[in-house]
Parts: sequence; structure tokens; C-alpha cells
Amino acid sequence: MKDLYEKYMTLAEKLKIPETQILDWVESRVKDDNDRLRDERAGKREEKAKDRQLELEKKKLDLEISTRSSTVKSTVGPPKLKLAQLTPSEHQNIDLYLEKFERTFQALQIEKDLWGTYLMSLLQGDALSVLSSMSTIESRS
Repeated sequence: MKDLYEKYMTLAEKLKIPETQILDWVESRVKDDNDRLRDERAGKREEKAKDRQLELEKKKLDLEISTRSSTVKSTVGPPKLKLAQLTPSEHQNIDLYLEKFERTFQALQIEKDLWGTYLMSLLQGDALSVLSSMSTIESRS
């Protein structure tokens, strides 16, 4: 603060401000500078507070989104599969049936390793005999 007084005293002399007004002029300038610095610091504090508030809101939203998505995943899960609806009829073309089976299981995102097990439980008659006679590796593909 002493430096400010000296700075403005020197400036007042250069500006040839009358000696009777120098002290008032210098004090006014120092007060203005101090007010400006105080306002700048307050503005920075407010800006930091806003940034912290925004960061907090962002974290709350991230937490809410992750909570919702985990809730949706745990409550929704894969769709229930009614195997009876996929059982082939005697008159149905086996190629069309297998295509329907594949598309259904892909849509339900059932792992391919499990398809053979499901298929074995659905097939009957000749189709089951053919699948049963295949090796494990052949039946998975």
C-alpha cells in the first residue's frame, strides 16, 4: 500500500496537481485501486464457487446416470424367452426354423455357446436325431 502512495505521489507531482489537493487525489486513487482489487478478488471467488457448483452438479448427474443405467440393466435384463414359441412344427421347413431361431437368439443377445443347448431342448424327431449325432463342436456351429 505504501508503494501505491509513492506511485501516486510521484504521478501527482508530474501532473502538477496543487499541493493542497495532492493528498486527497492520492487517497482517492489508492482507494479506487483497492476497491478494484477487492472486486477482482471477489469476482474470482464467485467464479471459483460457480465452477465448484457446476462440477458438483456434473458429478451428481453422472452418478444419477450411472445409477439409472445400472438399475435399468439389473431390472430389465434380457427378455424372457418362451421356448414353446420356438418349437418347430412337423410341417415347418427346418432351414426356415433354424434361421428364425438364430435371429431370435441374436436379437435376445444370447451367447452362441448356449444356442446348442436351447436347440436340443426344442427339437424333436429327425431333427433332434441329426443334432444329437453331431459332435459337440459341430453342433455349436
